[in-house]
Amino acid sequence: MVNAKYAIAALLAVNLFVIAFSAMNYIDTQRLLKFSNDVNSFMIDSQDMETSYQILRDTNDTVYCGLVDRTYNEKTQSINTLQDRMLSYERANLFSEFFVLKKQFLLANINLYRLSTLQKDYCNSRHSDLLYVYSSRQDCYNCKVQGQIIDNVRKSCNVRVFVLDNEENLASLNIIKKQYGIESAPAVMVDGKLYSGVQTETRLKELLNCQ
Repeated sequence: MVNAKYAIAALLAVNLFVIAFSAMNYIDTQRLLKFSNDVNSFMIDSQDMETSYQILRDTNDTVYCGLVDRTYNEKTQSINTLQDRMLSYERANLFSEFFVLKKQFLLANINLYRLSTLQKDYCNSRHSDLLYVYSSRQDCYNCKVQGQIIDNVRKSCNVRVFVLDNEENLASLNIIKKQYGIESAPAVMVDGKLYSGVQTETRLKELLNCQ
């Protein structure tokens, strides 16, 4: 009788484990699906902005600058939200498929950064571009500190924030790193100028002319 009770208890424990594992796997799958859909939408937005900017340059008429700037600003919140989710999923290491989506996101993100800087020069836009160079290595504590500081700054400043993982080996990212002399993380680029190490909230606001 005692052995039977232990057997039943063990069977229940195994069943509970299987149920819990299945539930977690389902949740992860749903997260992956939503993130995949959001990344695809983000890539479409990136392509849309690239086409819009090309049309703007082809027409050689700054009268459309306001429309491009307004469209970009409408996308800013969704960009920030997707960046936050990417960094969160990356730290949690929830699913291997995520890292393919991450590469797609980073490429689209860097494309938007390039377009935003070009738009600022062409249209004399008053926004600032901030490229946050972080490391996905778990031991980069300063990267987490810098990320939180940037989150606080972007809530009160007219700044567009973009991210670049210093650990990724992608041709376009490597070109940007070589072009601007990016060698370590964390670092930030504000309007094309590189600042290495953790930048305080006060310092970032000074660089962004945001008081």
